[in-house]
Amino acid sequence: MRILATLLGYISAIALLVGVLTSGVFWLVRSDPTLIREARAVPIPPRIAESIERQKVPEPLPEPIVKPPPRKATLQEATVSLTTQPARQIRIPEMSTPPSKKRQENQPPGARTITASNEALSPHREVHSFRSNNPY
Repeated sequence: MRILATLLGYISAIALLVGVLTSGVFWLVRSDPTLIREARAVPIPPRIAESIERQKVPEPLPEPIVKPPPRKATLQEATVSLTTQPARQIRIPEMSTPPSKKRQENQPPGARTITASNEALSPHREVHSFRSNNPY
């Protein structure tokens, strides 16, 4: 029984403290109706008002609206003859035979020689005697 009385005493003390705390918060948050005033602008002193009136510039007269002259048409139909571009010719190089393993001594390592069989197949074939490491 004694424990129950102590428990009820603690609960009532905590309830009293929480009630006082919440009522204090509500008292701080609540606005006082006597303090509410209407917001109004502060009157301008007469000396400053006269200075503002002197600095005012009269409004300019509105300028008369003038219609722009009619424009000429910018886009017109015309007879035009378009020339056609010639078809792009794609030339596919012929495959050559793999290089032979024996080389002549006086030629650089990347040089190619034209044989009679290659000339007979394509007389207009270009032969380049340079070598590049660039893959593109």
